[in-house]
Amino acid sequence: LLDQTQLEYQSCKDERQSLDFDDLEGLTARLLTEHPSVRAQIQSDLRAVLVDEFQDTNDRQRQIVYALTGFNDQSPIENRKSEIVNLFIVGDAKQSIYKFRSADVTVFRQVQRDIRAAGGLSLDLDLTFRAHRPLLETLNSLLAPILGETDDPARPYAVPFAPLKAYRQEPREKVQQPFVEFHLGLGDSAEEGRAAAAQALAKRLRELHDTEGFDYGEMALLFRSST
Repeated sequence: LLDQTQLEYQSCKDERQSLDFDDLEGLTARLLTEHPSVRAQIQSDLRAVLVDEFQDTNDRQRQIVYALTGFNDQSPIENRKSEIVNLFIVGDAKQSIYKFRSADVTVFRQVQRDIRAAGGLSLDLDLTFRAHRPLLETLNSLLAPILGETDDPARPYAVPFAPLKAYRQEPREKVQQPFVEFHLGLGDSAEEGRAAAAQALAKRLRELHDTEGFDYGEMALLFRSST
């Protein structure tokens, strides 16, 4: 049934001379990996390739990036480009939990290893300008035991905890402890629990505004997505 569905779907695309997003990835990878002359022509126009949010890549996208730059090129010597195309990637492995378009964090980590093995430079961007030091120390102490601090080769998808450093050493003047609070909404049902949590949150935000001098415009609410 799956094979028949794919044949019908491909036939419909062929009639319309159309490509879907999966085709754009797959055919690009095939074009660059199976046709050395095309790959060489494209590489000749490039000096560097920068890929941001690299944790959102899958292995096919990695193939495209490697083909564009000639990085880890396994083709015969005579087919390789003589000039180097620099590869620069930026990403946060922990954000791979969102798994955009089948993103695979093991791909990101493998590319990191490939770059280091090739003599490339790996930089940890661990200095944050957002949080002050006392808040960050609290968050680091909370997250370290939850995420784990050692790498497990048997679980390459599990990214160990990496502490951040704070540029701001102290909070601004009116910010007082506690810097992290935990409020739990309880009820006889999930709906009652959510209502209790919402009421407690609204009350706390009003206290911050009325008694601690925070403007409502200084507050941000972050929620996980829900359906």
